[in-house]
Parts: sequence; C-alpha cells; structure tokens
Amino acid sequence: MCIRDSANHIPDPFDHQVVEAYWLGNHLLDNISPKTLYRHTTDLLQITKKMDPRSMDMIKTKIAAGGLMHHSFHVLNLWDHKKFFNKENNLSELDKRRISAGRVTKVDGPYITLKRKPLTIDQQNKLSLGSPLSTKILRRLEGSSLLDNVQVGNFVSLHWDSPCEIITAQQYKNLNYYTSLSIKLANLSPAPVYA
Repeated sequence: MCIRDSANHIPDPFDHQVVEAYWLGNHLLDNISPKTLYRHTTDLLQITKKMDPRSMDMIKTKIAAGGLMHHSFHVLNLWDHKKFFNKENNLSELDKRRISAGRVTKVDGPYITLKRKPLTIDQQNKLSLGSPLSTKILRRLEGSSLLDNVQVGNFVSLHWDSPCEIITAQQYKNLNYYTSLSIKLANLSPAPVYA
C-alpha cells in the first residue's frame, strides 16, 4: 500500500497510522504524490484491464485534481458504477460500501442507534452527504466486541451496516473531510444513475 511508501517512512503496512489513513483519513495521505497513487491504481490494482481509455483519463484527471489513497476515493471514483448498478443495486448499496460514521444516540443491549450522514443524490444526479439520519445497528452477534463499552455520545465507524470501532471526534471529522473530497471528485464524472 502506497501510504507506507518512502514518503511516510513506515515499513509496517499494519501500522495504526497507515490503517487509519486508508480507512478514516489522516495526515499521511498528504505525503502520497499523485504519481504514486496513479502507479498504485494502474500497476497494483491493474485497473487499466477493467476500464476503457476514456474512464482511465477521467481517473487520471481525478487524481490530479486531488484524489487521495483513501477508501472513499476507491469506492466513489474507481468502481465502474455503470456495471455495478442494476435493478438489485442502488445508492444504498454504494453507501454501504464506503466507511461512514455517526454519533451514538442510544444503546439498547446488542443494538446501538446512531445519527449518520447517508449518501444522497440531488436533482442534477450529483452525490452529497445528506442530513444525519437515525440508524439502528447490531453491535455484536456473540462474544466480545470492540463496542462493549460504547456510550451515548461516542462516534462509531460503520462499514456494510456493521459497526467497526469507536473513533475520536477528530477521526470523525477527518472521515467526513476525506469522504467529501472523494464525493467532489466523483461529481466530476458524467454521472451514472444511482437511484
């Protein structure tokens, strides 16, 4: 993963800061050059085999416009959404693919309710983060969990409708910042039909 490349001088791919940078976002992302991200995208992910030249030009444009090695950039900008979306898949599925987070408003046994900003689509078919909505999720199925000590007011990250971990207010702010940047870049493309 290029987050740990020579720009950041971190040899361990599982270093806490490296993992946090990709999933939530942090200062390490600023050290990854557009050239390194493009090389990662073309060489390691071999995306050129999956996309036509016009789509690759758009990815190059998005990387030059500020694309970063963040999960939301991959989800919102590298997927071929026209192939992904069909009658069974919609904006809700895309929303589940990204890492999101919300503030816990209720803890009820194995369930927690949190307020989180979902992906929305406007009249011009552009993505954005919507107003916070209540989301009730199961925090564990059995045994111990990273969320055993969750409390009202905590921020919790979420992926595929499953809670991941309690995060800090700064991590929540970072996640929203990097997600918003990826949404802005996604909106540079001719928009696919999400809903």
